[in-house]
Amino acid sequence: MSLTLQPHVIVLCEDITNIDAVDGSIAYAVIQSNLYYKLPTVVAAVDVCIKACFVMDLCYPVGAKSSWVHMQRALYGINTA
Repeated sequence: MSLTLQPHVIVLCEDITNIDAVDGSIAYAVIQSNLYYKLPTVVAAVDVCIKACFVMDLCYPVGAKSSWVHMQRALYGINTA
């Protein structure tokens, strides 16, 4: 049995001091196991990450579970146990 990586939002940039750049030098993505989804905005990346966790019945990362559950409830109105 192999372990699977839960979906994570990642931000790729060349210069951390220029994190607000709008010149295309920043990329947003969701990674899960060996899959990589490049997305246009961080909002789109968070959207895909939440939906992927919900559809694939995956748990949110333990260290940030309360934040993810809050976004799930506030943004999508999905209440889970």
